Amino acid sequence: MKIIELSKRIHEQHKQWWIDLNTGERKERNVGEIIALVHSEISEAYEGEINLDKKYDDHLPNRLMAEVEMADAVIRVLDWVGGMDMQDKIAMFYNHEDLAYEAQTLDKGKKIEMIADLHHRCSLWLENARKNKITDLFISNLLAGIENYCILCGYKLSEAIEEKLEYNKQRADHKLENRKADEGKKF
Repeated sequence: MKIIELSKRIHEQHKQWWIDLNTGERKERNVGEIIALVHSEISEAYEGEINLDKKYDDHLPNRLMAEVEMADAVIRVLDWVGGMDMQDKIAMFYNHEDLAYEAQTLDKGKKIEMIADLHHRCSLWLENARKNKITDLFISNLLAGIENYCILCGYKLSEAIEEKLEYNKQRADHKLENRKADEGKKF
């Protein structure tokens, strides 16, 4: 699926995260918060790679935890891109395709190195956003890095994204009324 259509679809499904829970009006999302959430997803992928006792995802038990967390990272990035109406700018640098590369045998050290690189790419996005510089290239670079990581690990990123999007539609903690509760999920 092309990045423009995927981003629009993801944002449409996740518009409830762009609504102020008190006023019901659209709110501007803080880019630092978004990047921190992406960092968190990447960190959870790292946990999935190093923790043999928790190799499979809690929500999609047919998939490896690292694969699902990378899908979550892409979903968070593309929701941001859709919410900021940046799809066309991102597509100039990156266009997600289902590329058929041969998976590599990556040892744990190489996976950890690649995950550290993804964290670095998030930091570059944040640093440039903080300085009000153009971030399109940094976002595209991060997406390409996640896709490359998944390809080399043999993860089916597109499939994991689709399964996670379908799963998220059913989640009670994503419903607006449940998010308004004191212990509700806020972002």
